Amino acid sequence: MKLYYYEHCPFSTKARMALGLKQLDATLQVLLYDDAATPERLVGKKTVPILVKDDGTAMTESLAIVHYLDHLDDRPMIEQAHSQAVTAWIESALPSFQQLGYPRWAQIGLKEMGSREAHALFVEKKSQIIGDFNAALSNSQQAIEDINHRLTLLVEMYGLDPVRPQLLLDDFNLFPILRGLSVTAGLEWPDSVRRYVDELSARVQVETFFSRAC
Repeated sequence: MKLYYYEHCPFSTKARMALGLKQLDATLQVLLYDDAATPERLVGKKTVPILVKDDGTAMTESLAIVHYLDHLDDRPMIEQAHSQAVTAWIESALPSFQQLGYPRWAQIGLKEMGSREAHALFVEKKSQIIGDFNAALSNSQQAIEDINHRLTLLVEMYGLDPVRPQLLLDDFNLFPILRGLSVTAGLEWPDSVRRYVDELSARVQVETFFSRAC
């Protein structure tokens, strides 16, 4: 199998989590952000993640990939139930997540931005969502305070358990967002949330950005 992905992308992270949780062998390939030809050849559009299965067929949509990988050995490890409260938390955090994440991911040498052209396209596309990157970096405090508040709420509303025998679909939705936020210096991580991120990162073999936070 082969997984095409972006390092920053929460949807890609979901697919990587399933590979790591199930300890499956797969080739991991980061696509350059300006590489439209490869995904269009595989699935007819520019998107990630893309899983090329052992039979050579390709599939996309992150949760479909997660479900496929989880059932390869007929011993699923992921409960499909999910919480509306977690979904609502993610949706409400998204504007601050984007404002904090986009300009910082562009600074830390991610492989999908490994060429001048790929980096420029990322900045161009994401600036259409949050505006000028330099301004977003200079005016981060409100978004940081918003996320700090939401991290506190998360402790109260969700049972953060990175070692439960079966992960929940909520974990596959929540961890990628928290991982993405780890690129932001100055966030105040409640102990239980930081422990959840660190321990789940180790369990699913997907690195965080804490060491590169800016």
